Amino acid sequence: METFEYIVNEKGERRAVIVPYNIFKELMELAEDTIDISLIKEVKNEQYLDWEEVKREFRKAGKID
Repeated sequence: METFEYIVNEKGERRAVIVPYNIFKELMELAEDTIDISLIKEVKNEQYLDWEEVKREFRKAGKID
């Protein structure tokens, strides 16, 4: 089992924690997945733009060749 180390203040209150790198990495991946899922849910019902139409509009505006 992985162990955690705590950094405490002068009153003995936990102020920070040191976690093993492999657990930190897993937590970061979970956080990123959670953010991705949240963003997907946020834009799920938005209307999308057709890529070819976007390129036509940019060409028409002179922003691309």
